[in-house]
Amino acid sequence: MFDLIGFYTLAYNLHTSSTEAIGEHIHRTVVGRAYYSAFLAAREVCVLKSDQSVHQQVITQWMSKNPKIAVKLRDLKDIRVNADYDLSTRITRTKAGKALLLAKAVLVYTGKLGS
Repeated sequence: MFDLIGFYTLAYNLHTSSTEAIGEHIHRTVVGRAYYSAFLAAREVCVLKSDQSVHQQVITQWMSKNPKIAVKLRDLKDIRVNADYDLSTRITRTKAGKALLLAKAVLVYTGKLGS
């Protein structure tokens, strides 16, 4: 089975070894890997339907399980969408750090990562 914590570890290691001067491409990568580590962990406990966006289904199902985690996942998804698709928005080291914190909260809650 794929170790989704590897995505989080990669994101964390890139973030801690980067500076603002290293480049925005690193920050965008951190955001993407942080999101997918949290999304995959959250998705494991969901019952999915094939007729809807998987990402939205996971967030919607988590709203009834734990709204705080759902909001963190939604906020993390929003940052990831900006990092992946909105090249006019600057993704800073600070924003990448926020993505890591949101991902960590989801991973800890789902039992995939120790606090």
